[in-house]
Order: sequence, then C-alpha cells, then structure tokens
Amino acid sequence: MTAPSFPAKSTGRTELLLVGLVFVVGVILTYPIPVLLLDKPPKFALWFDQGQYLASARALLHGDLAAARHWYPLLYPLLLAPIAWLPSLLQTTLVDLVCFLATFLGFREVAGRIGLAGWRLVALFLVSTVLWPRLGSQWLLPWTTTPSAALIWLALASTSRTLDREAARAMPLRSAALLGAMLALIPLGRPGDAPVAAIVGAIAGIGLLRHGRRWRVLGAMAAAGLAVAAAGLALHLAIYGARPSPYMLLSRAYGANFSWIGWKAYLLLVEPRPWYPEGEGLLRVLPWLPAGLAGLLLLLADPRRRMLGLLLLLPALAYAAVMLAYIDLLPSGLWKFNNVHYFKWLVPVFVLGLAHWLAILRRAPARALLALAPLLALGALRLEPVAVAGAAPARLVAFAGVAAEVNRVYFARSSIGDAAGPMRNYFEYHQVPAPGQGLVLAEALRRDFAGNEQWFDPARGVAWPFNPMEIDEAPLPGVFPRAPLARYAPALTIGWPCWLPPYACPVALPRPDQARNTNRRDSAKLTASPASDPAATPSTGIRATGGKASTSAE
Repeated sequence: MTAPSFPAKSTGRTELLLVGLVFVVGVILTYPIPVLLLDKPPKFALWFDQGQYLASARALLHGDLAAARHWYPLLYPLLLAPIAWLPSLLQTTLVDLVCFLATFLGFREVAGRIGLAGWRLVALFLVSTVLWPRLGSQWLLPWTTTPSAALIWLALASTSRTLDREAARAMPLRSAALLGAMLALIPLGRPGDAPVAAIVGAIAGIGLLRHGRRWRVLGAMAAAGLAVAAAGLALHLAIYGARPSPYMLLSRAYGANFSWIGWKAYLLLVEPRPWYPEGEGLLRVLPWLPAGLAGLLLLLADPRRRMLGLLLLLPALAYAAVMLAYIDLLPSGLWKFNNVHYFKWLVPVFVLGLAHWLAILRRAPARALLALAPLLALGALRLEPVAVAGAAPARLVAFAGVAAEVNRVYFARSSIGDAAGPMRNYFEYHQVPAPGQGLVLAEALRRDFAGNEQWFDPARGVAWPFNPMEIDEAPLPGVFPRAPLARYAPALTIGWPCWLPPYACPVALPRPDQARNTNRRDSAKLTASPASDPAATPSTGIRATGGKASTSAE
C-alpha cells in the first residue's frame, strides 16, 4: 500500500528508517533461524486466520474467484496477491512493513499537532506498537488489522489538516480524493471499522465546510470514496454473488450485545477472573490507559485543540463500543487467540493522550489530576460473583468437567436449555474449561441464564451457521444432560483497582453453598460419572464430577 506524502520533518527520513529498522529487527527476533532463511514456513501459515489470508492471496494472484478460496475481507489478501509467489514470511513482512511505516507517517503528523516532534515522538510510537510487552507481537504477525491501522492513521492525519484554516483552504483536490479513497477502504478491510470511517469522514467534511472549502473538494472526496466502494462491490459480486459472504453471515450470527458493554468492559479491561478461569485485563498490561484517556479529554477543554480531541476521541470510543459489544470478543480469547490485535491501532491514540496529560501535569498538576481522578474511581468498581439459587438470573453456571481437550470443549457444538429457551455455545453463551478446578464454566453472552439449566452435548433444539473454524463436531464424552453445580450473578462492589499492584482482587469463585444446596439433587442425577467419584475442589468448594479437561491447547 502506498502512503501519501506528508509534511517532512527535519529528521523525517531518519525517523522513518529507524522505525523500519526496529520493525525488521522485531521480525528477526520473533522467528527461528530456519524460518528466517526461508527453509520452512512460519508457524502462522498453519493457523486458520493467516492460512486463509495466504490462500486468498494465492487465489487472487491466479485469478481464482471461487468463494471457497476467500473467507476473510479481501483488502489484506489483495495487498499480498502481487507477491503471493514469495515465501509466506517474506510476503507478509513486506506488506506489514509498508503498513507499519504508513501508520507511523499518520501518527507523526497527528502527534505534531499536539506539540510532539523528533525522537520523543518516535519513542512514543515504538513503545505503543512493537516494543510494548504482550502487544508488540501483534504488529509482527499477519492480521487484517495491520492495513486497517495504516488506513485509519493516514485518514486521521489527512483529516487533521481540515481542522486548520490555512491547510484546509490549501487542500488540493487530489488530497481530498485520496482521503475519500482511504475512508472507503477502511470498511472494505474490516467491516467493523465502518464507524471509524464514518466519524472521521464527518469531521473532515465539517472541517472543510467551516474553512470555506465547499462542493468541489467535498465532491472529490465523495467521488473517490464511491469509486473505491463500487470497485469493492464489483469484486464482492464476482466472488460471492448478490449475497453476503459466509464470513459476513457468521459475524451476523455472532452479533453484538450493546446492553452489556459495561459488563464486557469490566471483563476485558479490568479483570476477567474469576468469571473466566484465566487471563488479564488490558489495564493490567497498559496501566497508563486512564491517564491517556484523561489527556484526550483535556484536549476537549482546549478551544484550539477541541476538534483535534474530537477527531481522536470519537472514533476511538465508537470503535471500542463496537468491539466491546461484539459477542465473539471474549477474555478467554483476548490473549490465547491473540484477539488483542483488534485494539492495536487504538493504543497509539491513548499514548498521544498520555503525552498530553503529562504535559498538563507539569504545567497545571491540579487540573491533570482532577481529570484523572474520576477515571481511577471508575477503575475501583468491581463486579464480583455471588452464588444464586436455581431460579434466580445467573451470568455464570458451573458444570462438572469432562475428559476432553480444552479446545474441543471450548468449541464444542453444545447447548444449554433453561427456563427461557435453548442457548448455543459461542453464540448465546460460551463454555470455558477450567481444568485446574475440574469444571466447565458456561458464560452468558446475550442474556442471563434463567434457571433450570441443562447442558446438552450434542446440542438439542438449535441450528448452527456455517463455521469453517470448528475443530471437532464429535460429541463430548460423558453423561449428558447435566445440571449445574453452582450458579453466579454479578454484584457491584468497590475496592482497590484490580489492575494495580498488589493485584489483590479474588481470582477464585466463592463457595456456592446456596446454589449447591439448591442444585445438589439434580447434579447428582445428571452429572455423576460412573468413571469417577465426586471430588471437592479446594479453590472453590464446588463438588465436581467427571474427568478433568486437558490443559493442552493448539
């Protein structure tokens, strides 16, 4: 992908070379020598997502438009296609390097508008991308979010010019057309990014109109965007016909739950345990995020930079809301399956906010601390599990574990029937093995469990969309249906933030005495396995039956 030209800095070329060098060094340190020497394919070539990107790129290179060859959105495979004849690591590294440099160009221009420049700017960019532990690897692995990050940051940079009177009036038609094309490419690369493109486009239009650039410039931007969208539609029709792609249908089947955004924000940002058996919230990995958000909010308080603050904050909040509401983004997959890559374009936004907050802290510490205090107060809220009786709404139900591999249980075609109807695994709820506790935790995704739950495997009374990512459709071993051993609902409490040292929040489920007494009779009837005796789990006090799930994972 070719990046548009941006105003040169005094050391701009050196900065670009340094950023590119750090990326290449990261690739060298990430992959073993045989892979770097191209003697064997990288491990990611065998993973589902990356394997689909590579297969789609090869098919496009040879003009193969069969729908079975193209699972994911086509932008990333289109970028790979011209060099799809190269070894997989080389082709993805070349494309990802260009996208990474383009991301830096966009970041550099936006950062310049809040007073950052030179090596400090470069350091902030690298720290918020490839150098931050637990996140940097997501830039070094092939993901559709890599070209999306480049397009978003280039669009933010171009739009930031429309906020300046002189720059907006001097914007040539080709720059406006390029901005329109980039905005149209963003949802073609990842449909979930459409709100970002819409908000950035709206702010660009407002900026141009405020500063006297009217229909010719706006027309060029709209015409280019429509042309790109038309080309994307034509390719879609050629591959899938006049219907959604199978990927779109599966994403629609997952859907979103905006009414539980607060719940998902707690699990993904603050602390997933003990609701999930393992994992960490993003705030533990990025504890400076609240200060970054405070800095973005302080931009809104500055009349000169208010529109810039809106340009950064509104797309970030809209995107975060969509991601948090997305059913399939779960704490169990955030780190294990690298789903944290969804957020990688956002982290540099918050590092800019952090830099601005630190600048305010030096000049006006009371103002900076006042902006941060309510965000820290929100971080002190906890959603802790309390055991509930069989008829009460429950967010989590715990079943006896099964003697099967972790991923097999996680992706099984199971269902739970309760008083409100059937629920499917990974659509209405998700079952997550907790091998250390001898349990399977069923996590509600769309609605609370309504009581009288029974776990069925194979599923009963439900239909399944096509999903090529399923691992094994064979039924799980053991006796089914099963009743839960315990049921839990969230209770709002306040305490020291879970994401700050000493990380003192409970990570084990409480003793479910009330729930266990309510469900003991059904549990004994439905879950007892002839192969093993009930065994108490010390960490929770739940009486579990059946074999434990394996801790191995693909």
